[in-house]
Amino acid sequence: MDLRDPNRRQVSFQVTIINKSGPPTTIPPSYTLLPRIILRADMKGHRVITVRTDNSAFGPLGLTEVDVDLLFKDGQAGIQAADSFQLKSSQDLGFFEFDYVDEQRSKYHYQITYRYDNGLTGSIETDSDADELLIPLG
Repeated sequence: MDLRDPNRRQVSFQVTIINKSGPPTTIPPSYTLLPRIILRADMKGHRVITVRTDNSAFGPLGLTEVDVDLLFKDGQAGIQAADSFQLKSSQDLGFFEFDYVDEQRSKYHYQITYRYDNGLTGSIETDSDADELLIPLG
């Protein structure tokens, strides 16, 4: 099967499991890049955060690299996930994936470090719940 846009491979899904002996279990809205979804009674929601720049060219801005560190932590559910990406051009992408149990507790933390060709750096650090982390360059 041909994809309309082969660059967009993320699939969203939501699962409700009907239990024979008890109430149904509803999994939070989830996303995957994999070609399969494995269903389990104890499954959690799954998020995929696309990490990309605003498509500005690095050269004219004096940028050599943008480092992105991401962290999701839910101490109440005992879940933690972290990943890092080094974007060396406006064409580079990253995908940060993590499980979660409650939509109200699905924010992630990120730090962006801009590395310039003159040796200087600058950084931004904050939280987000966006499905796409669009990194401003300009």
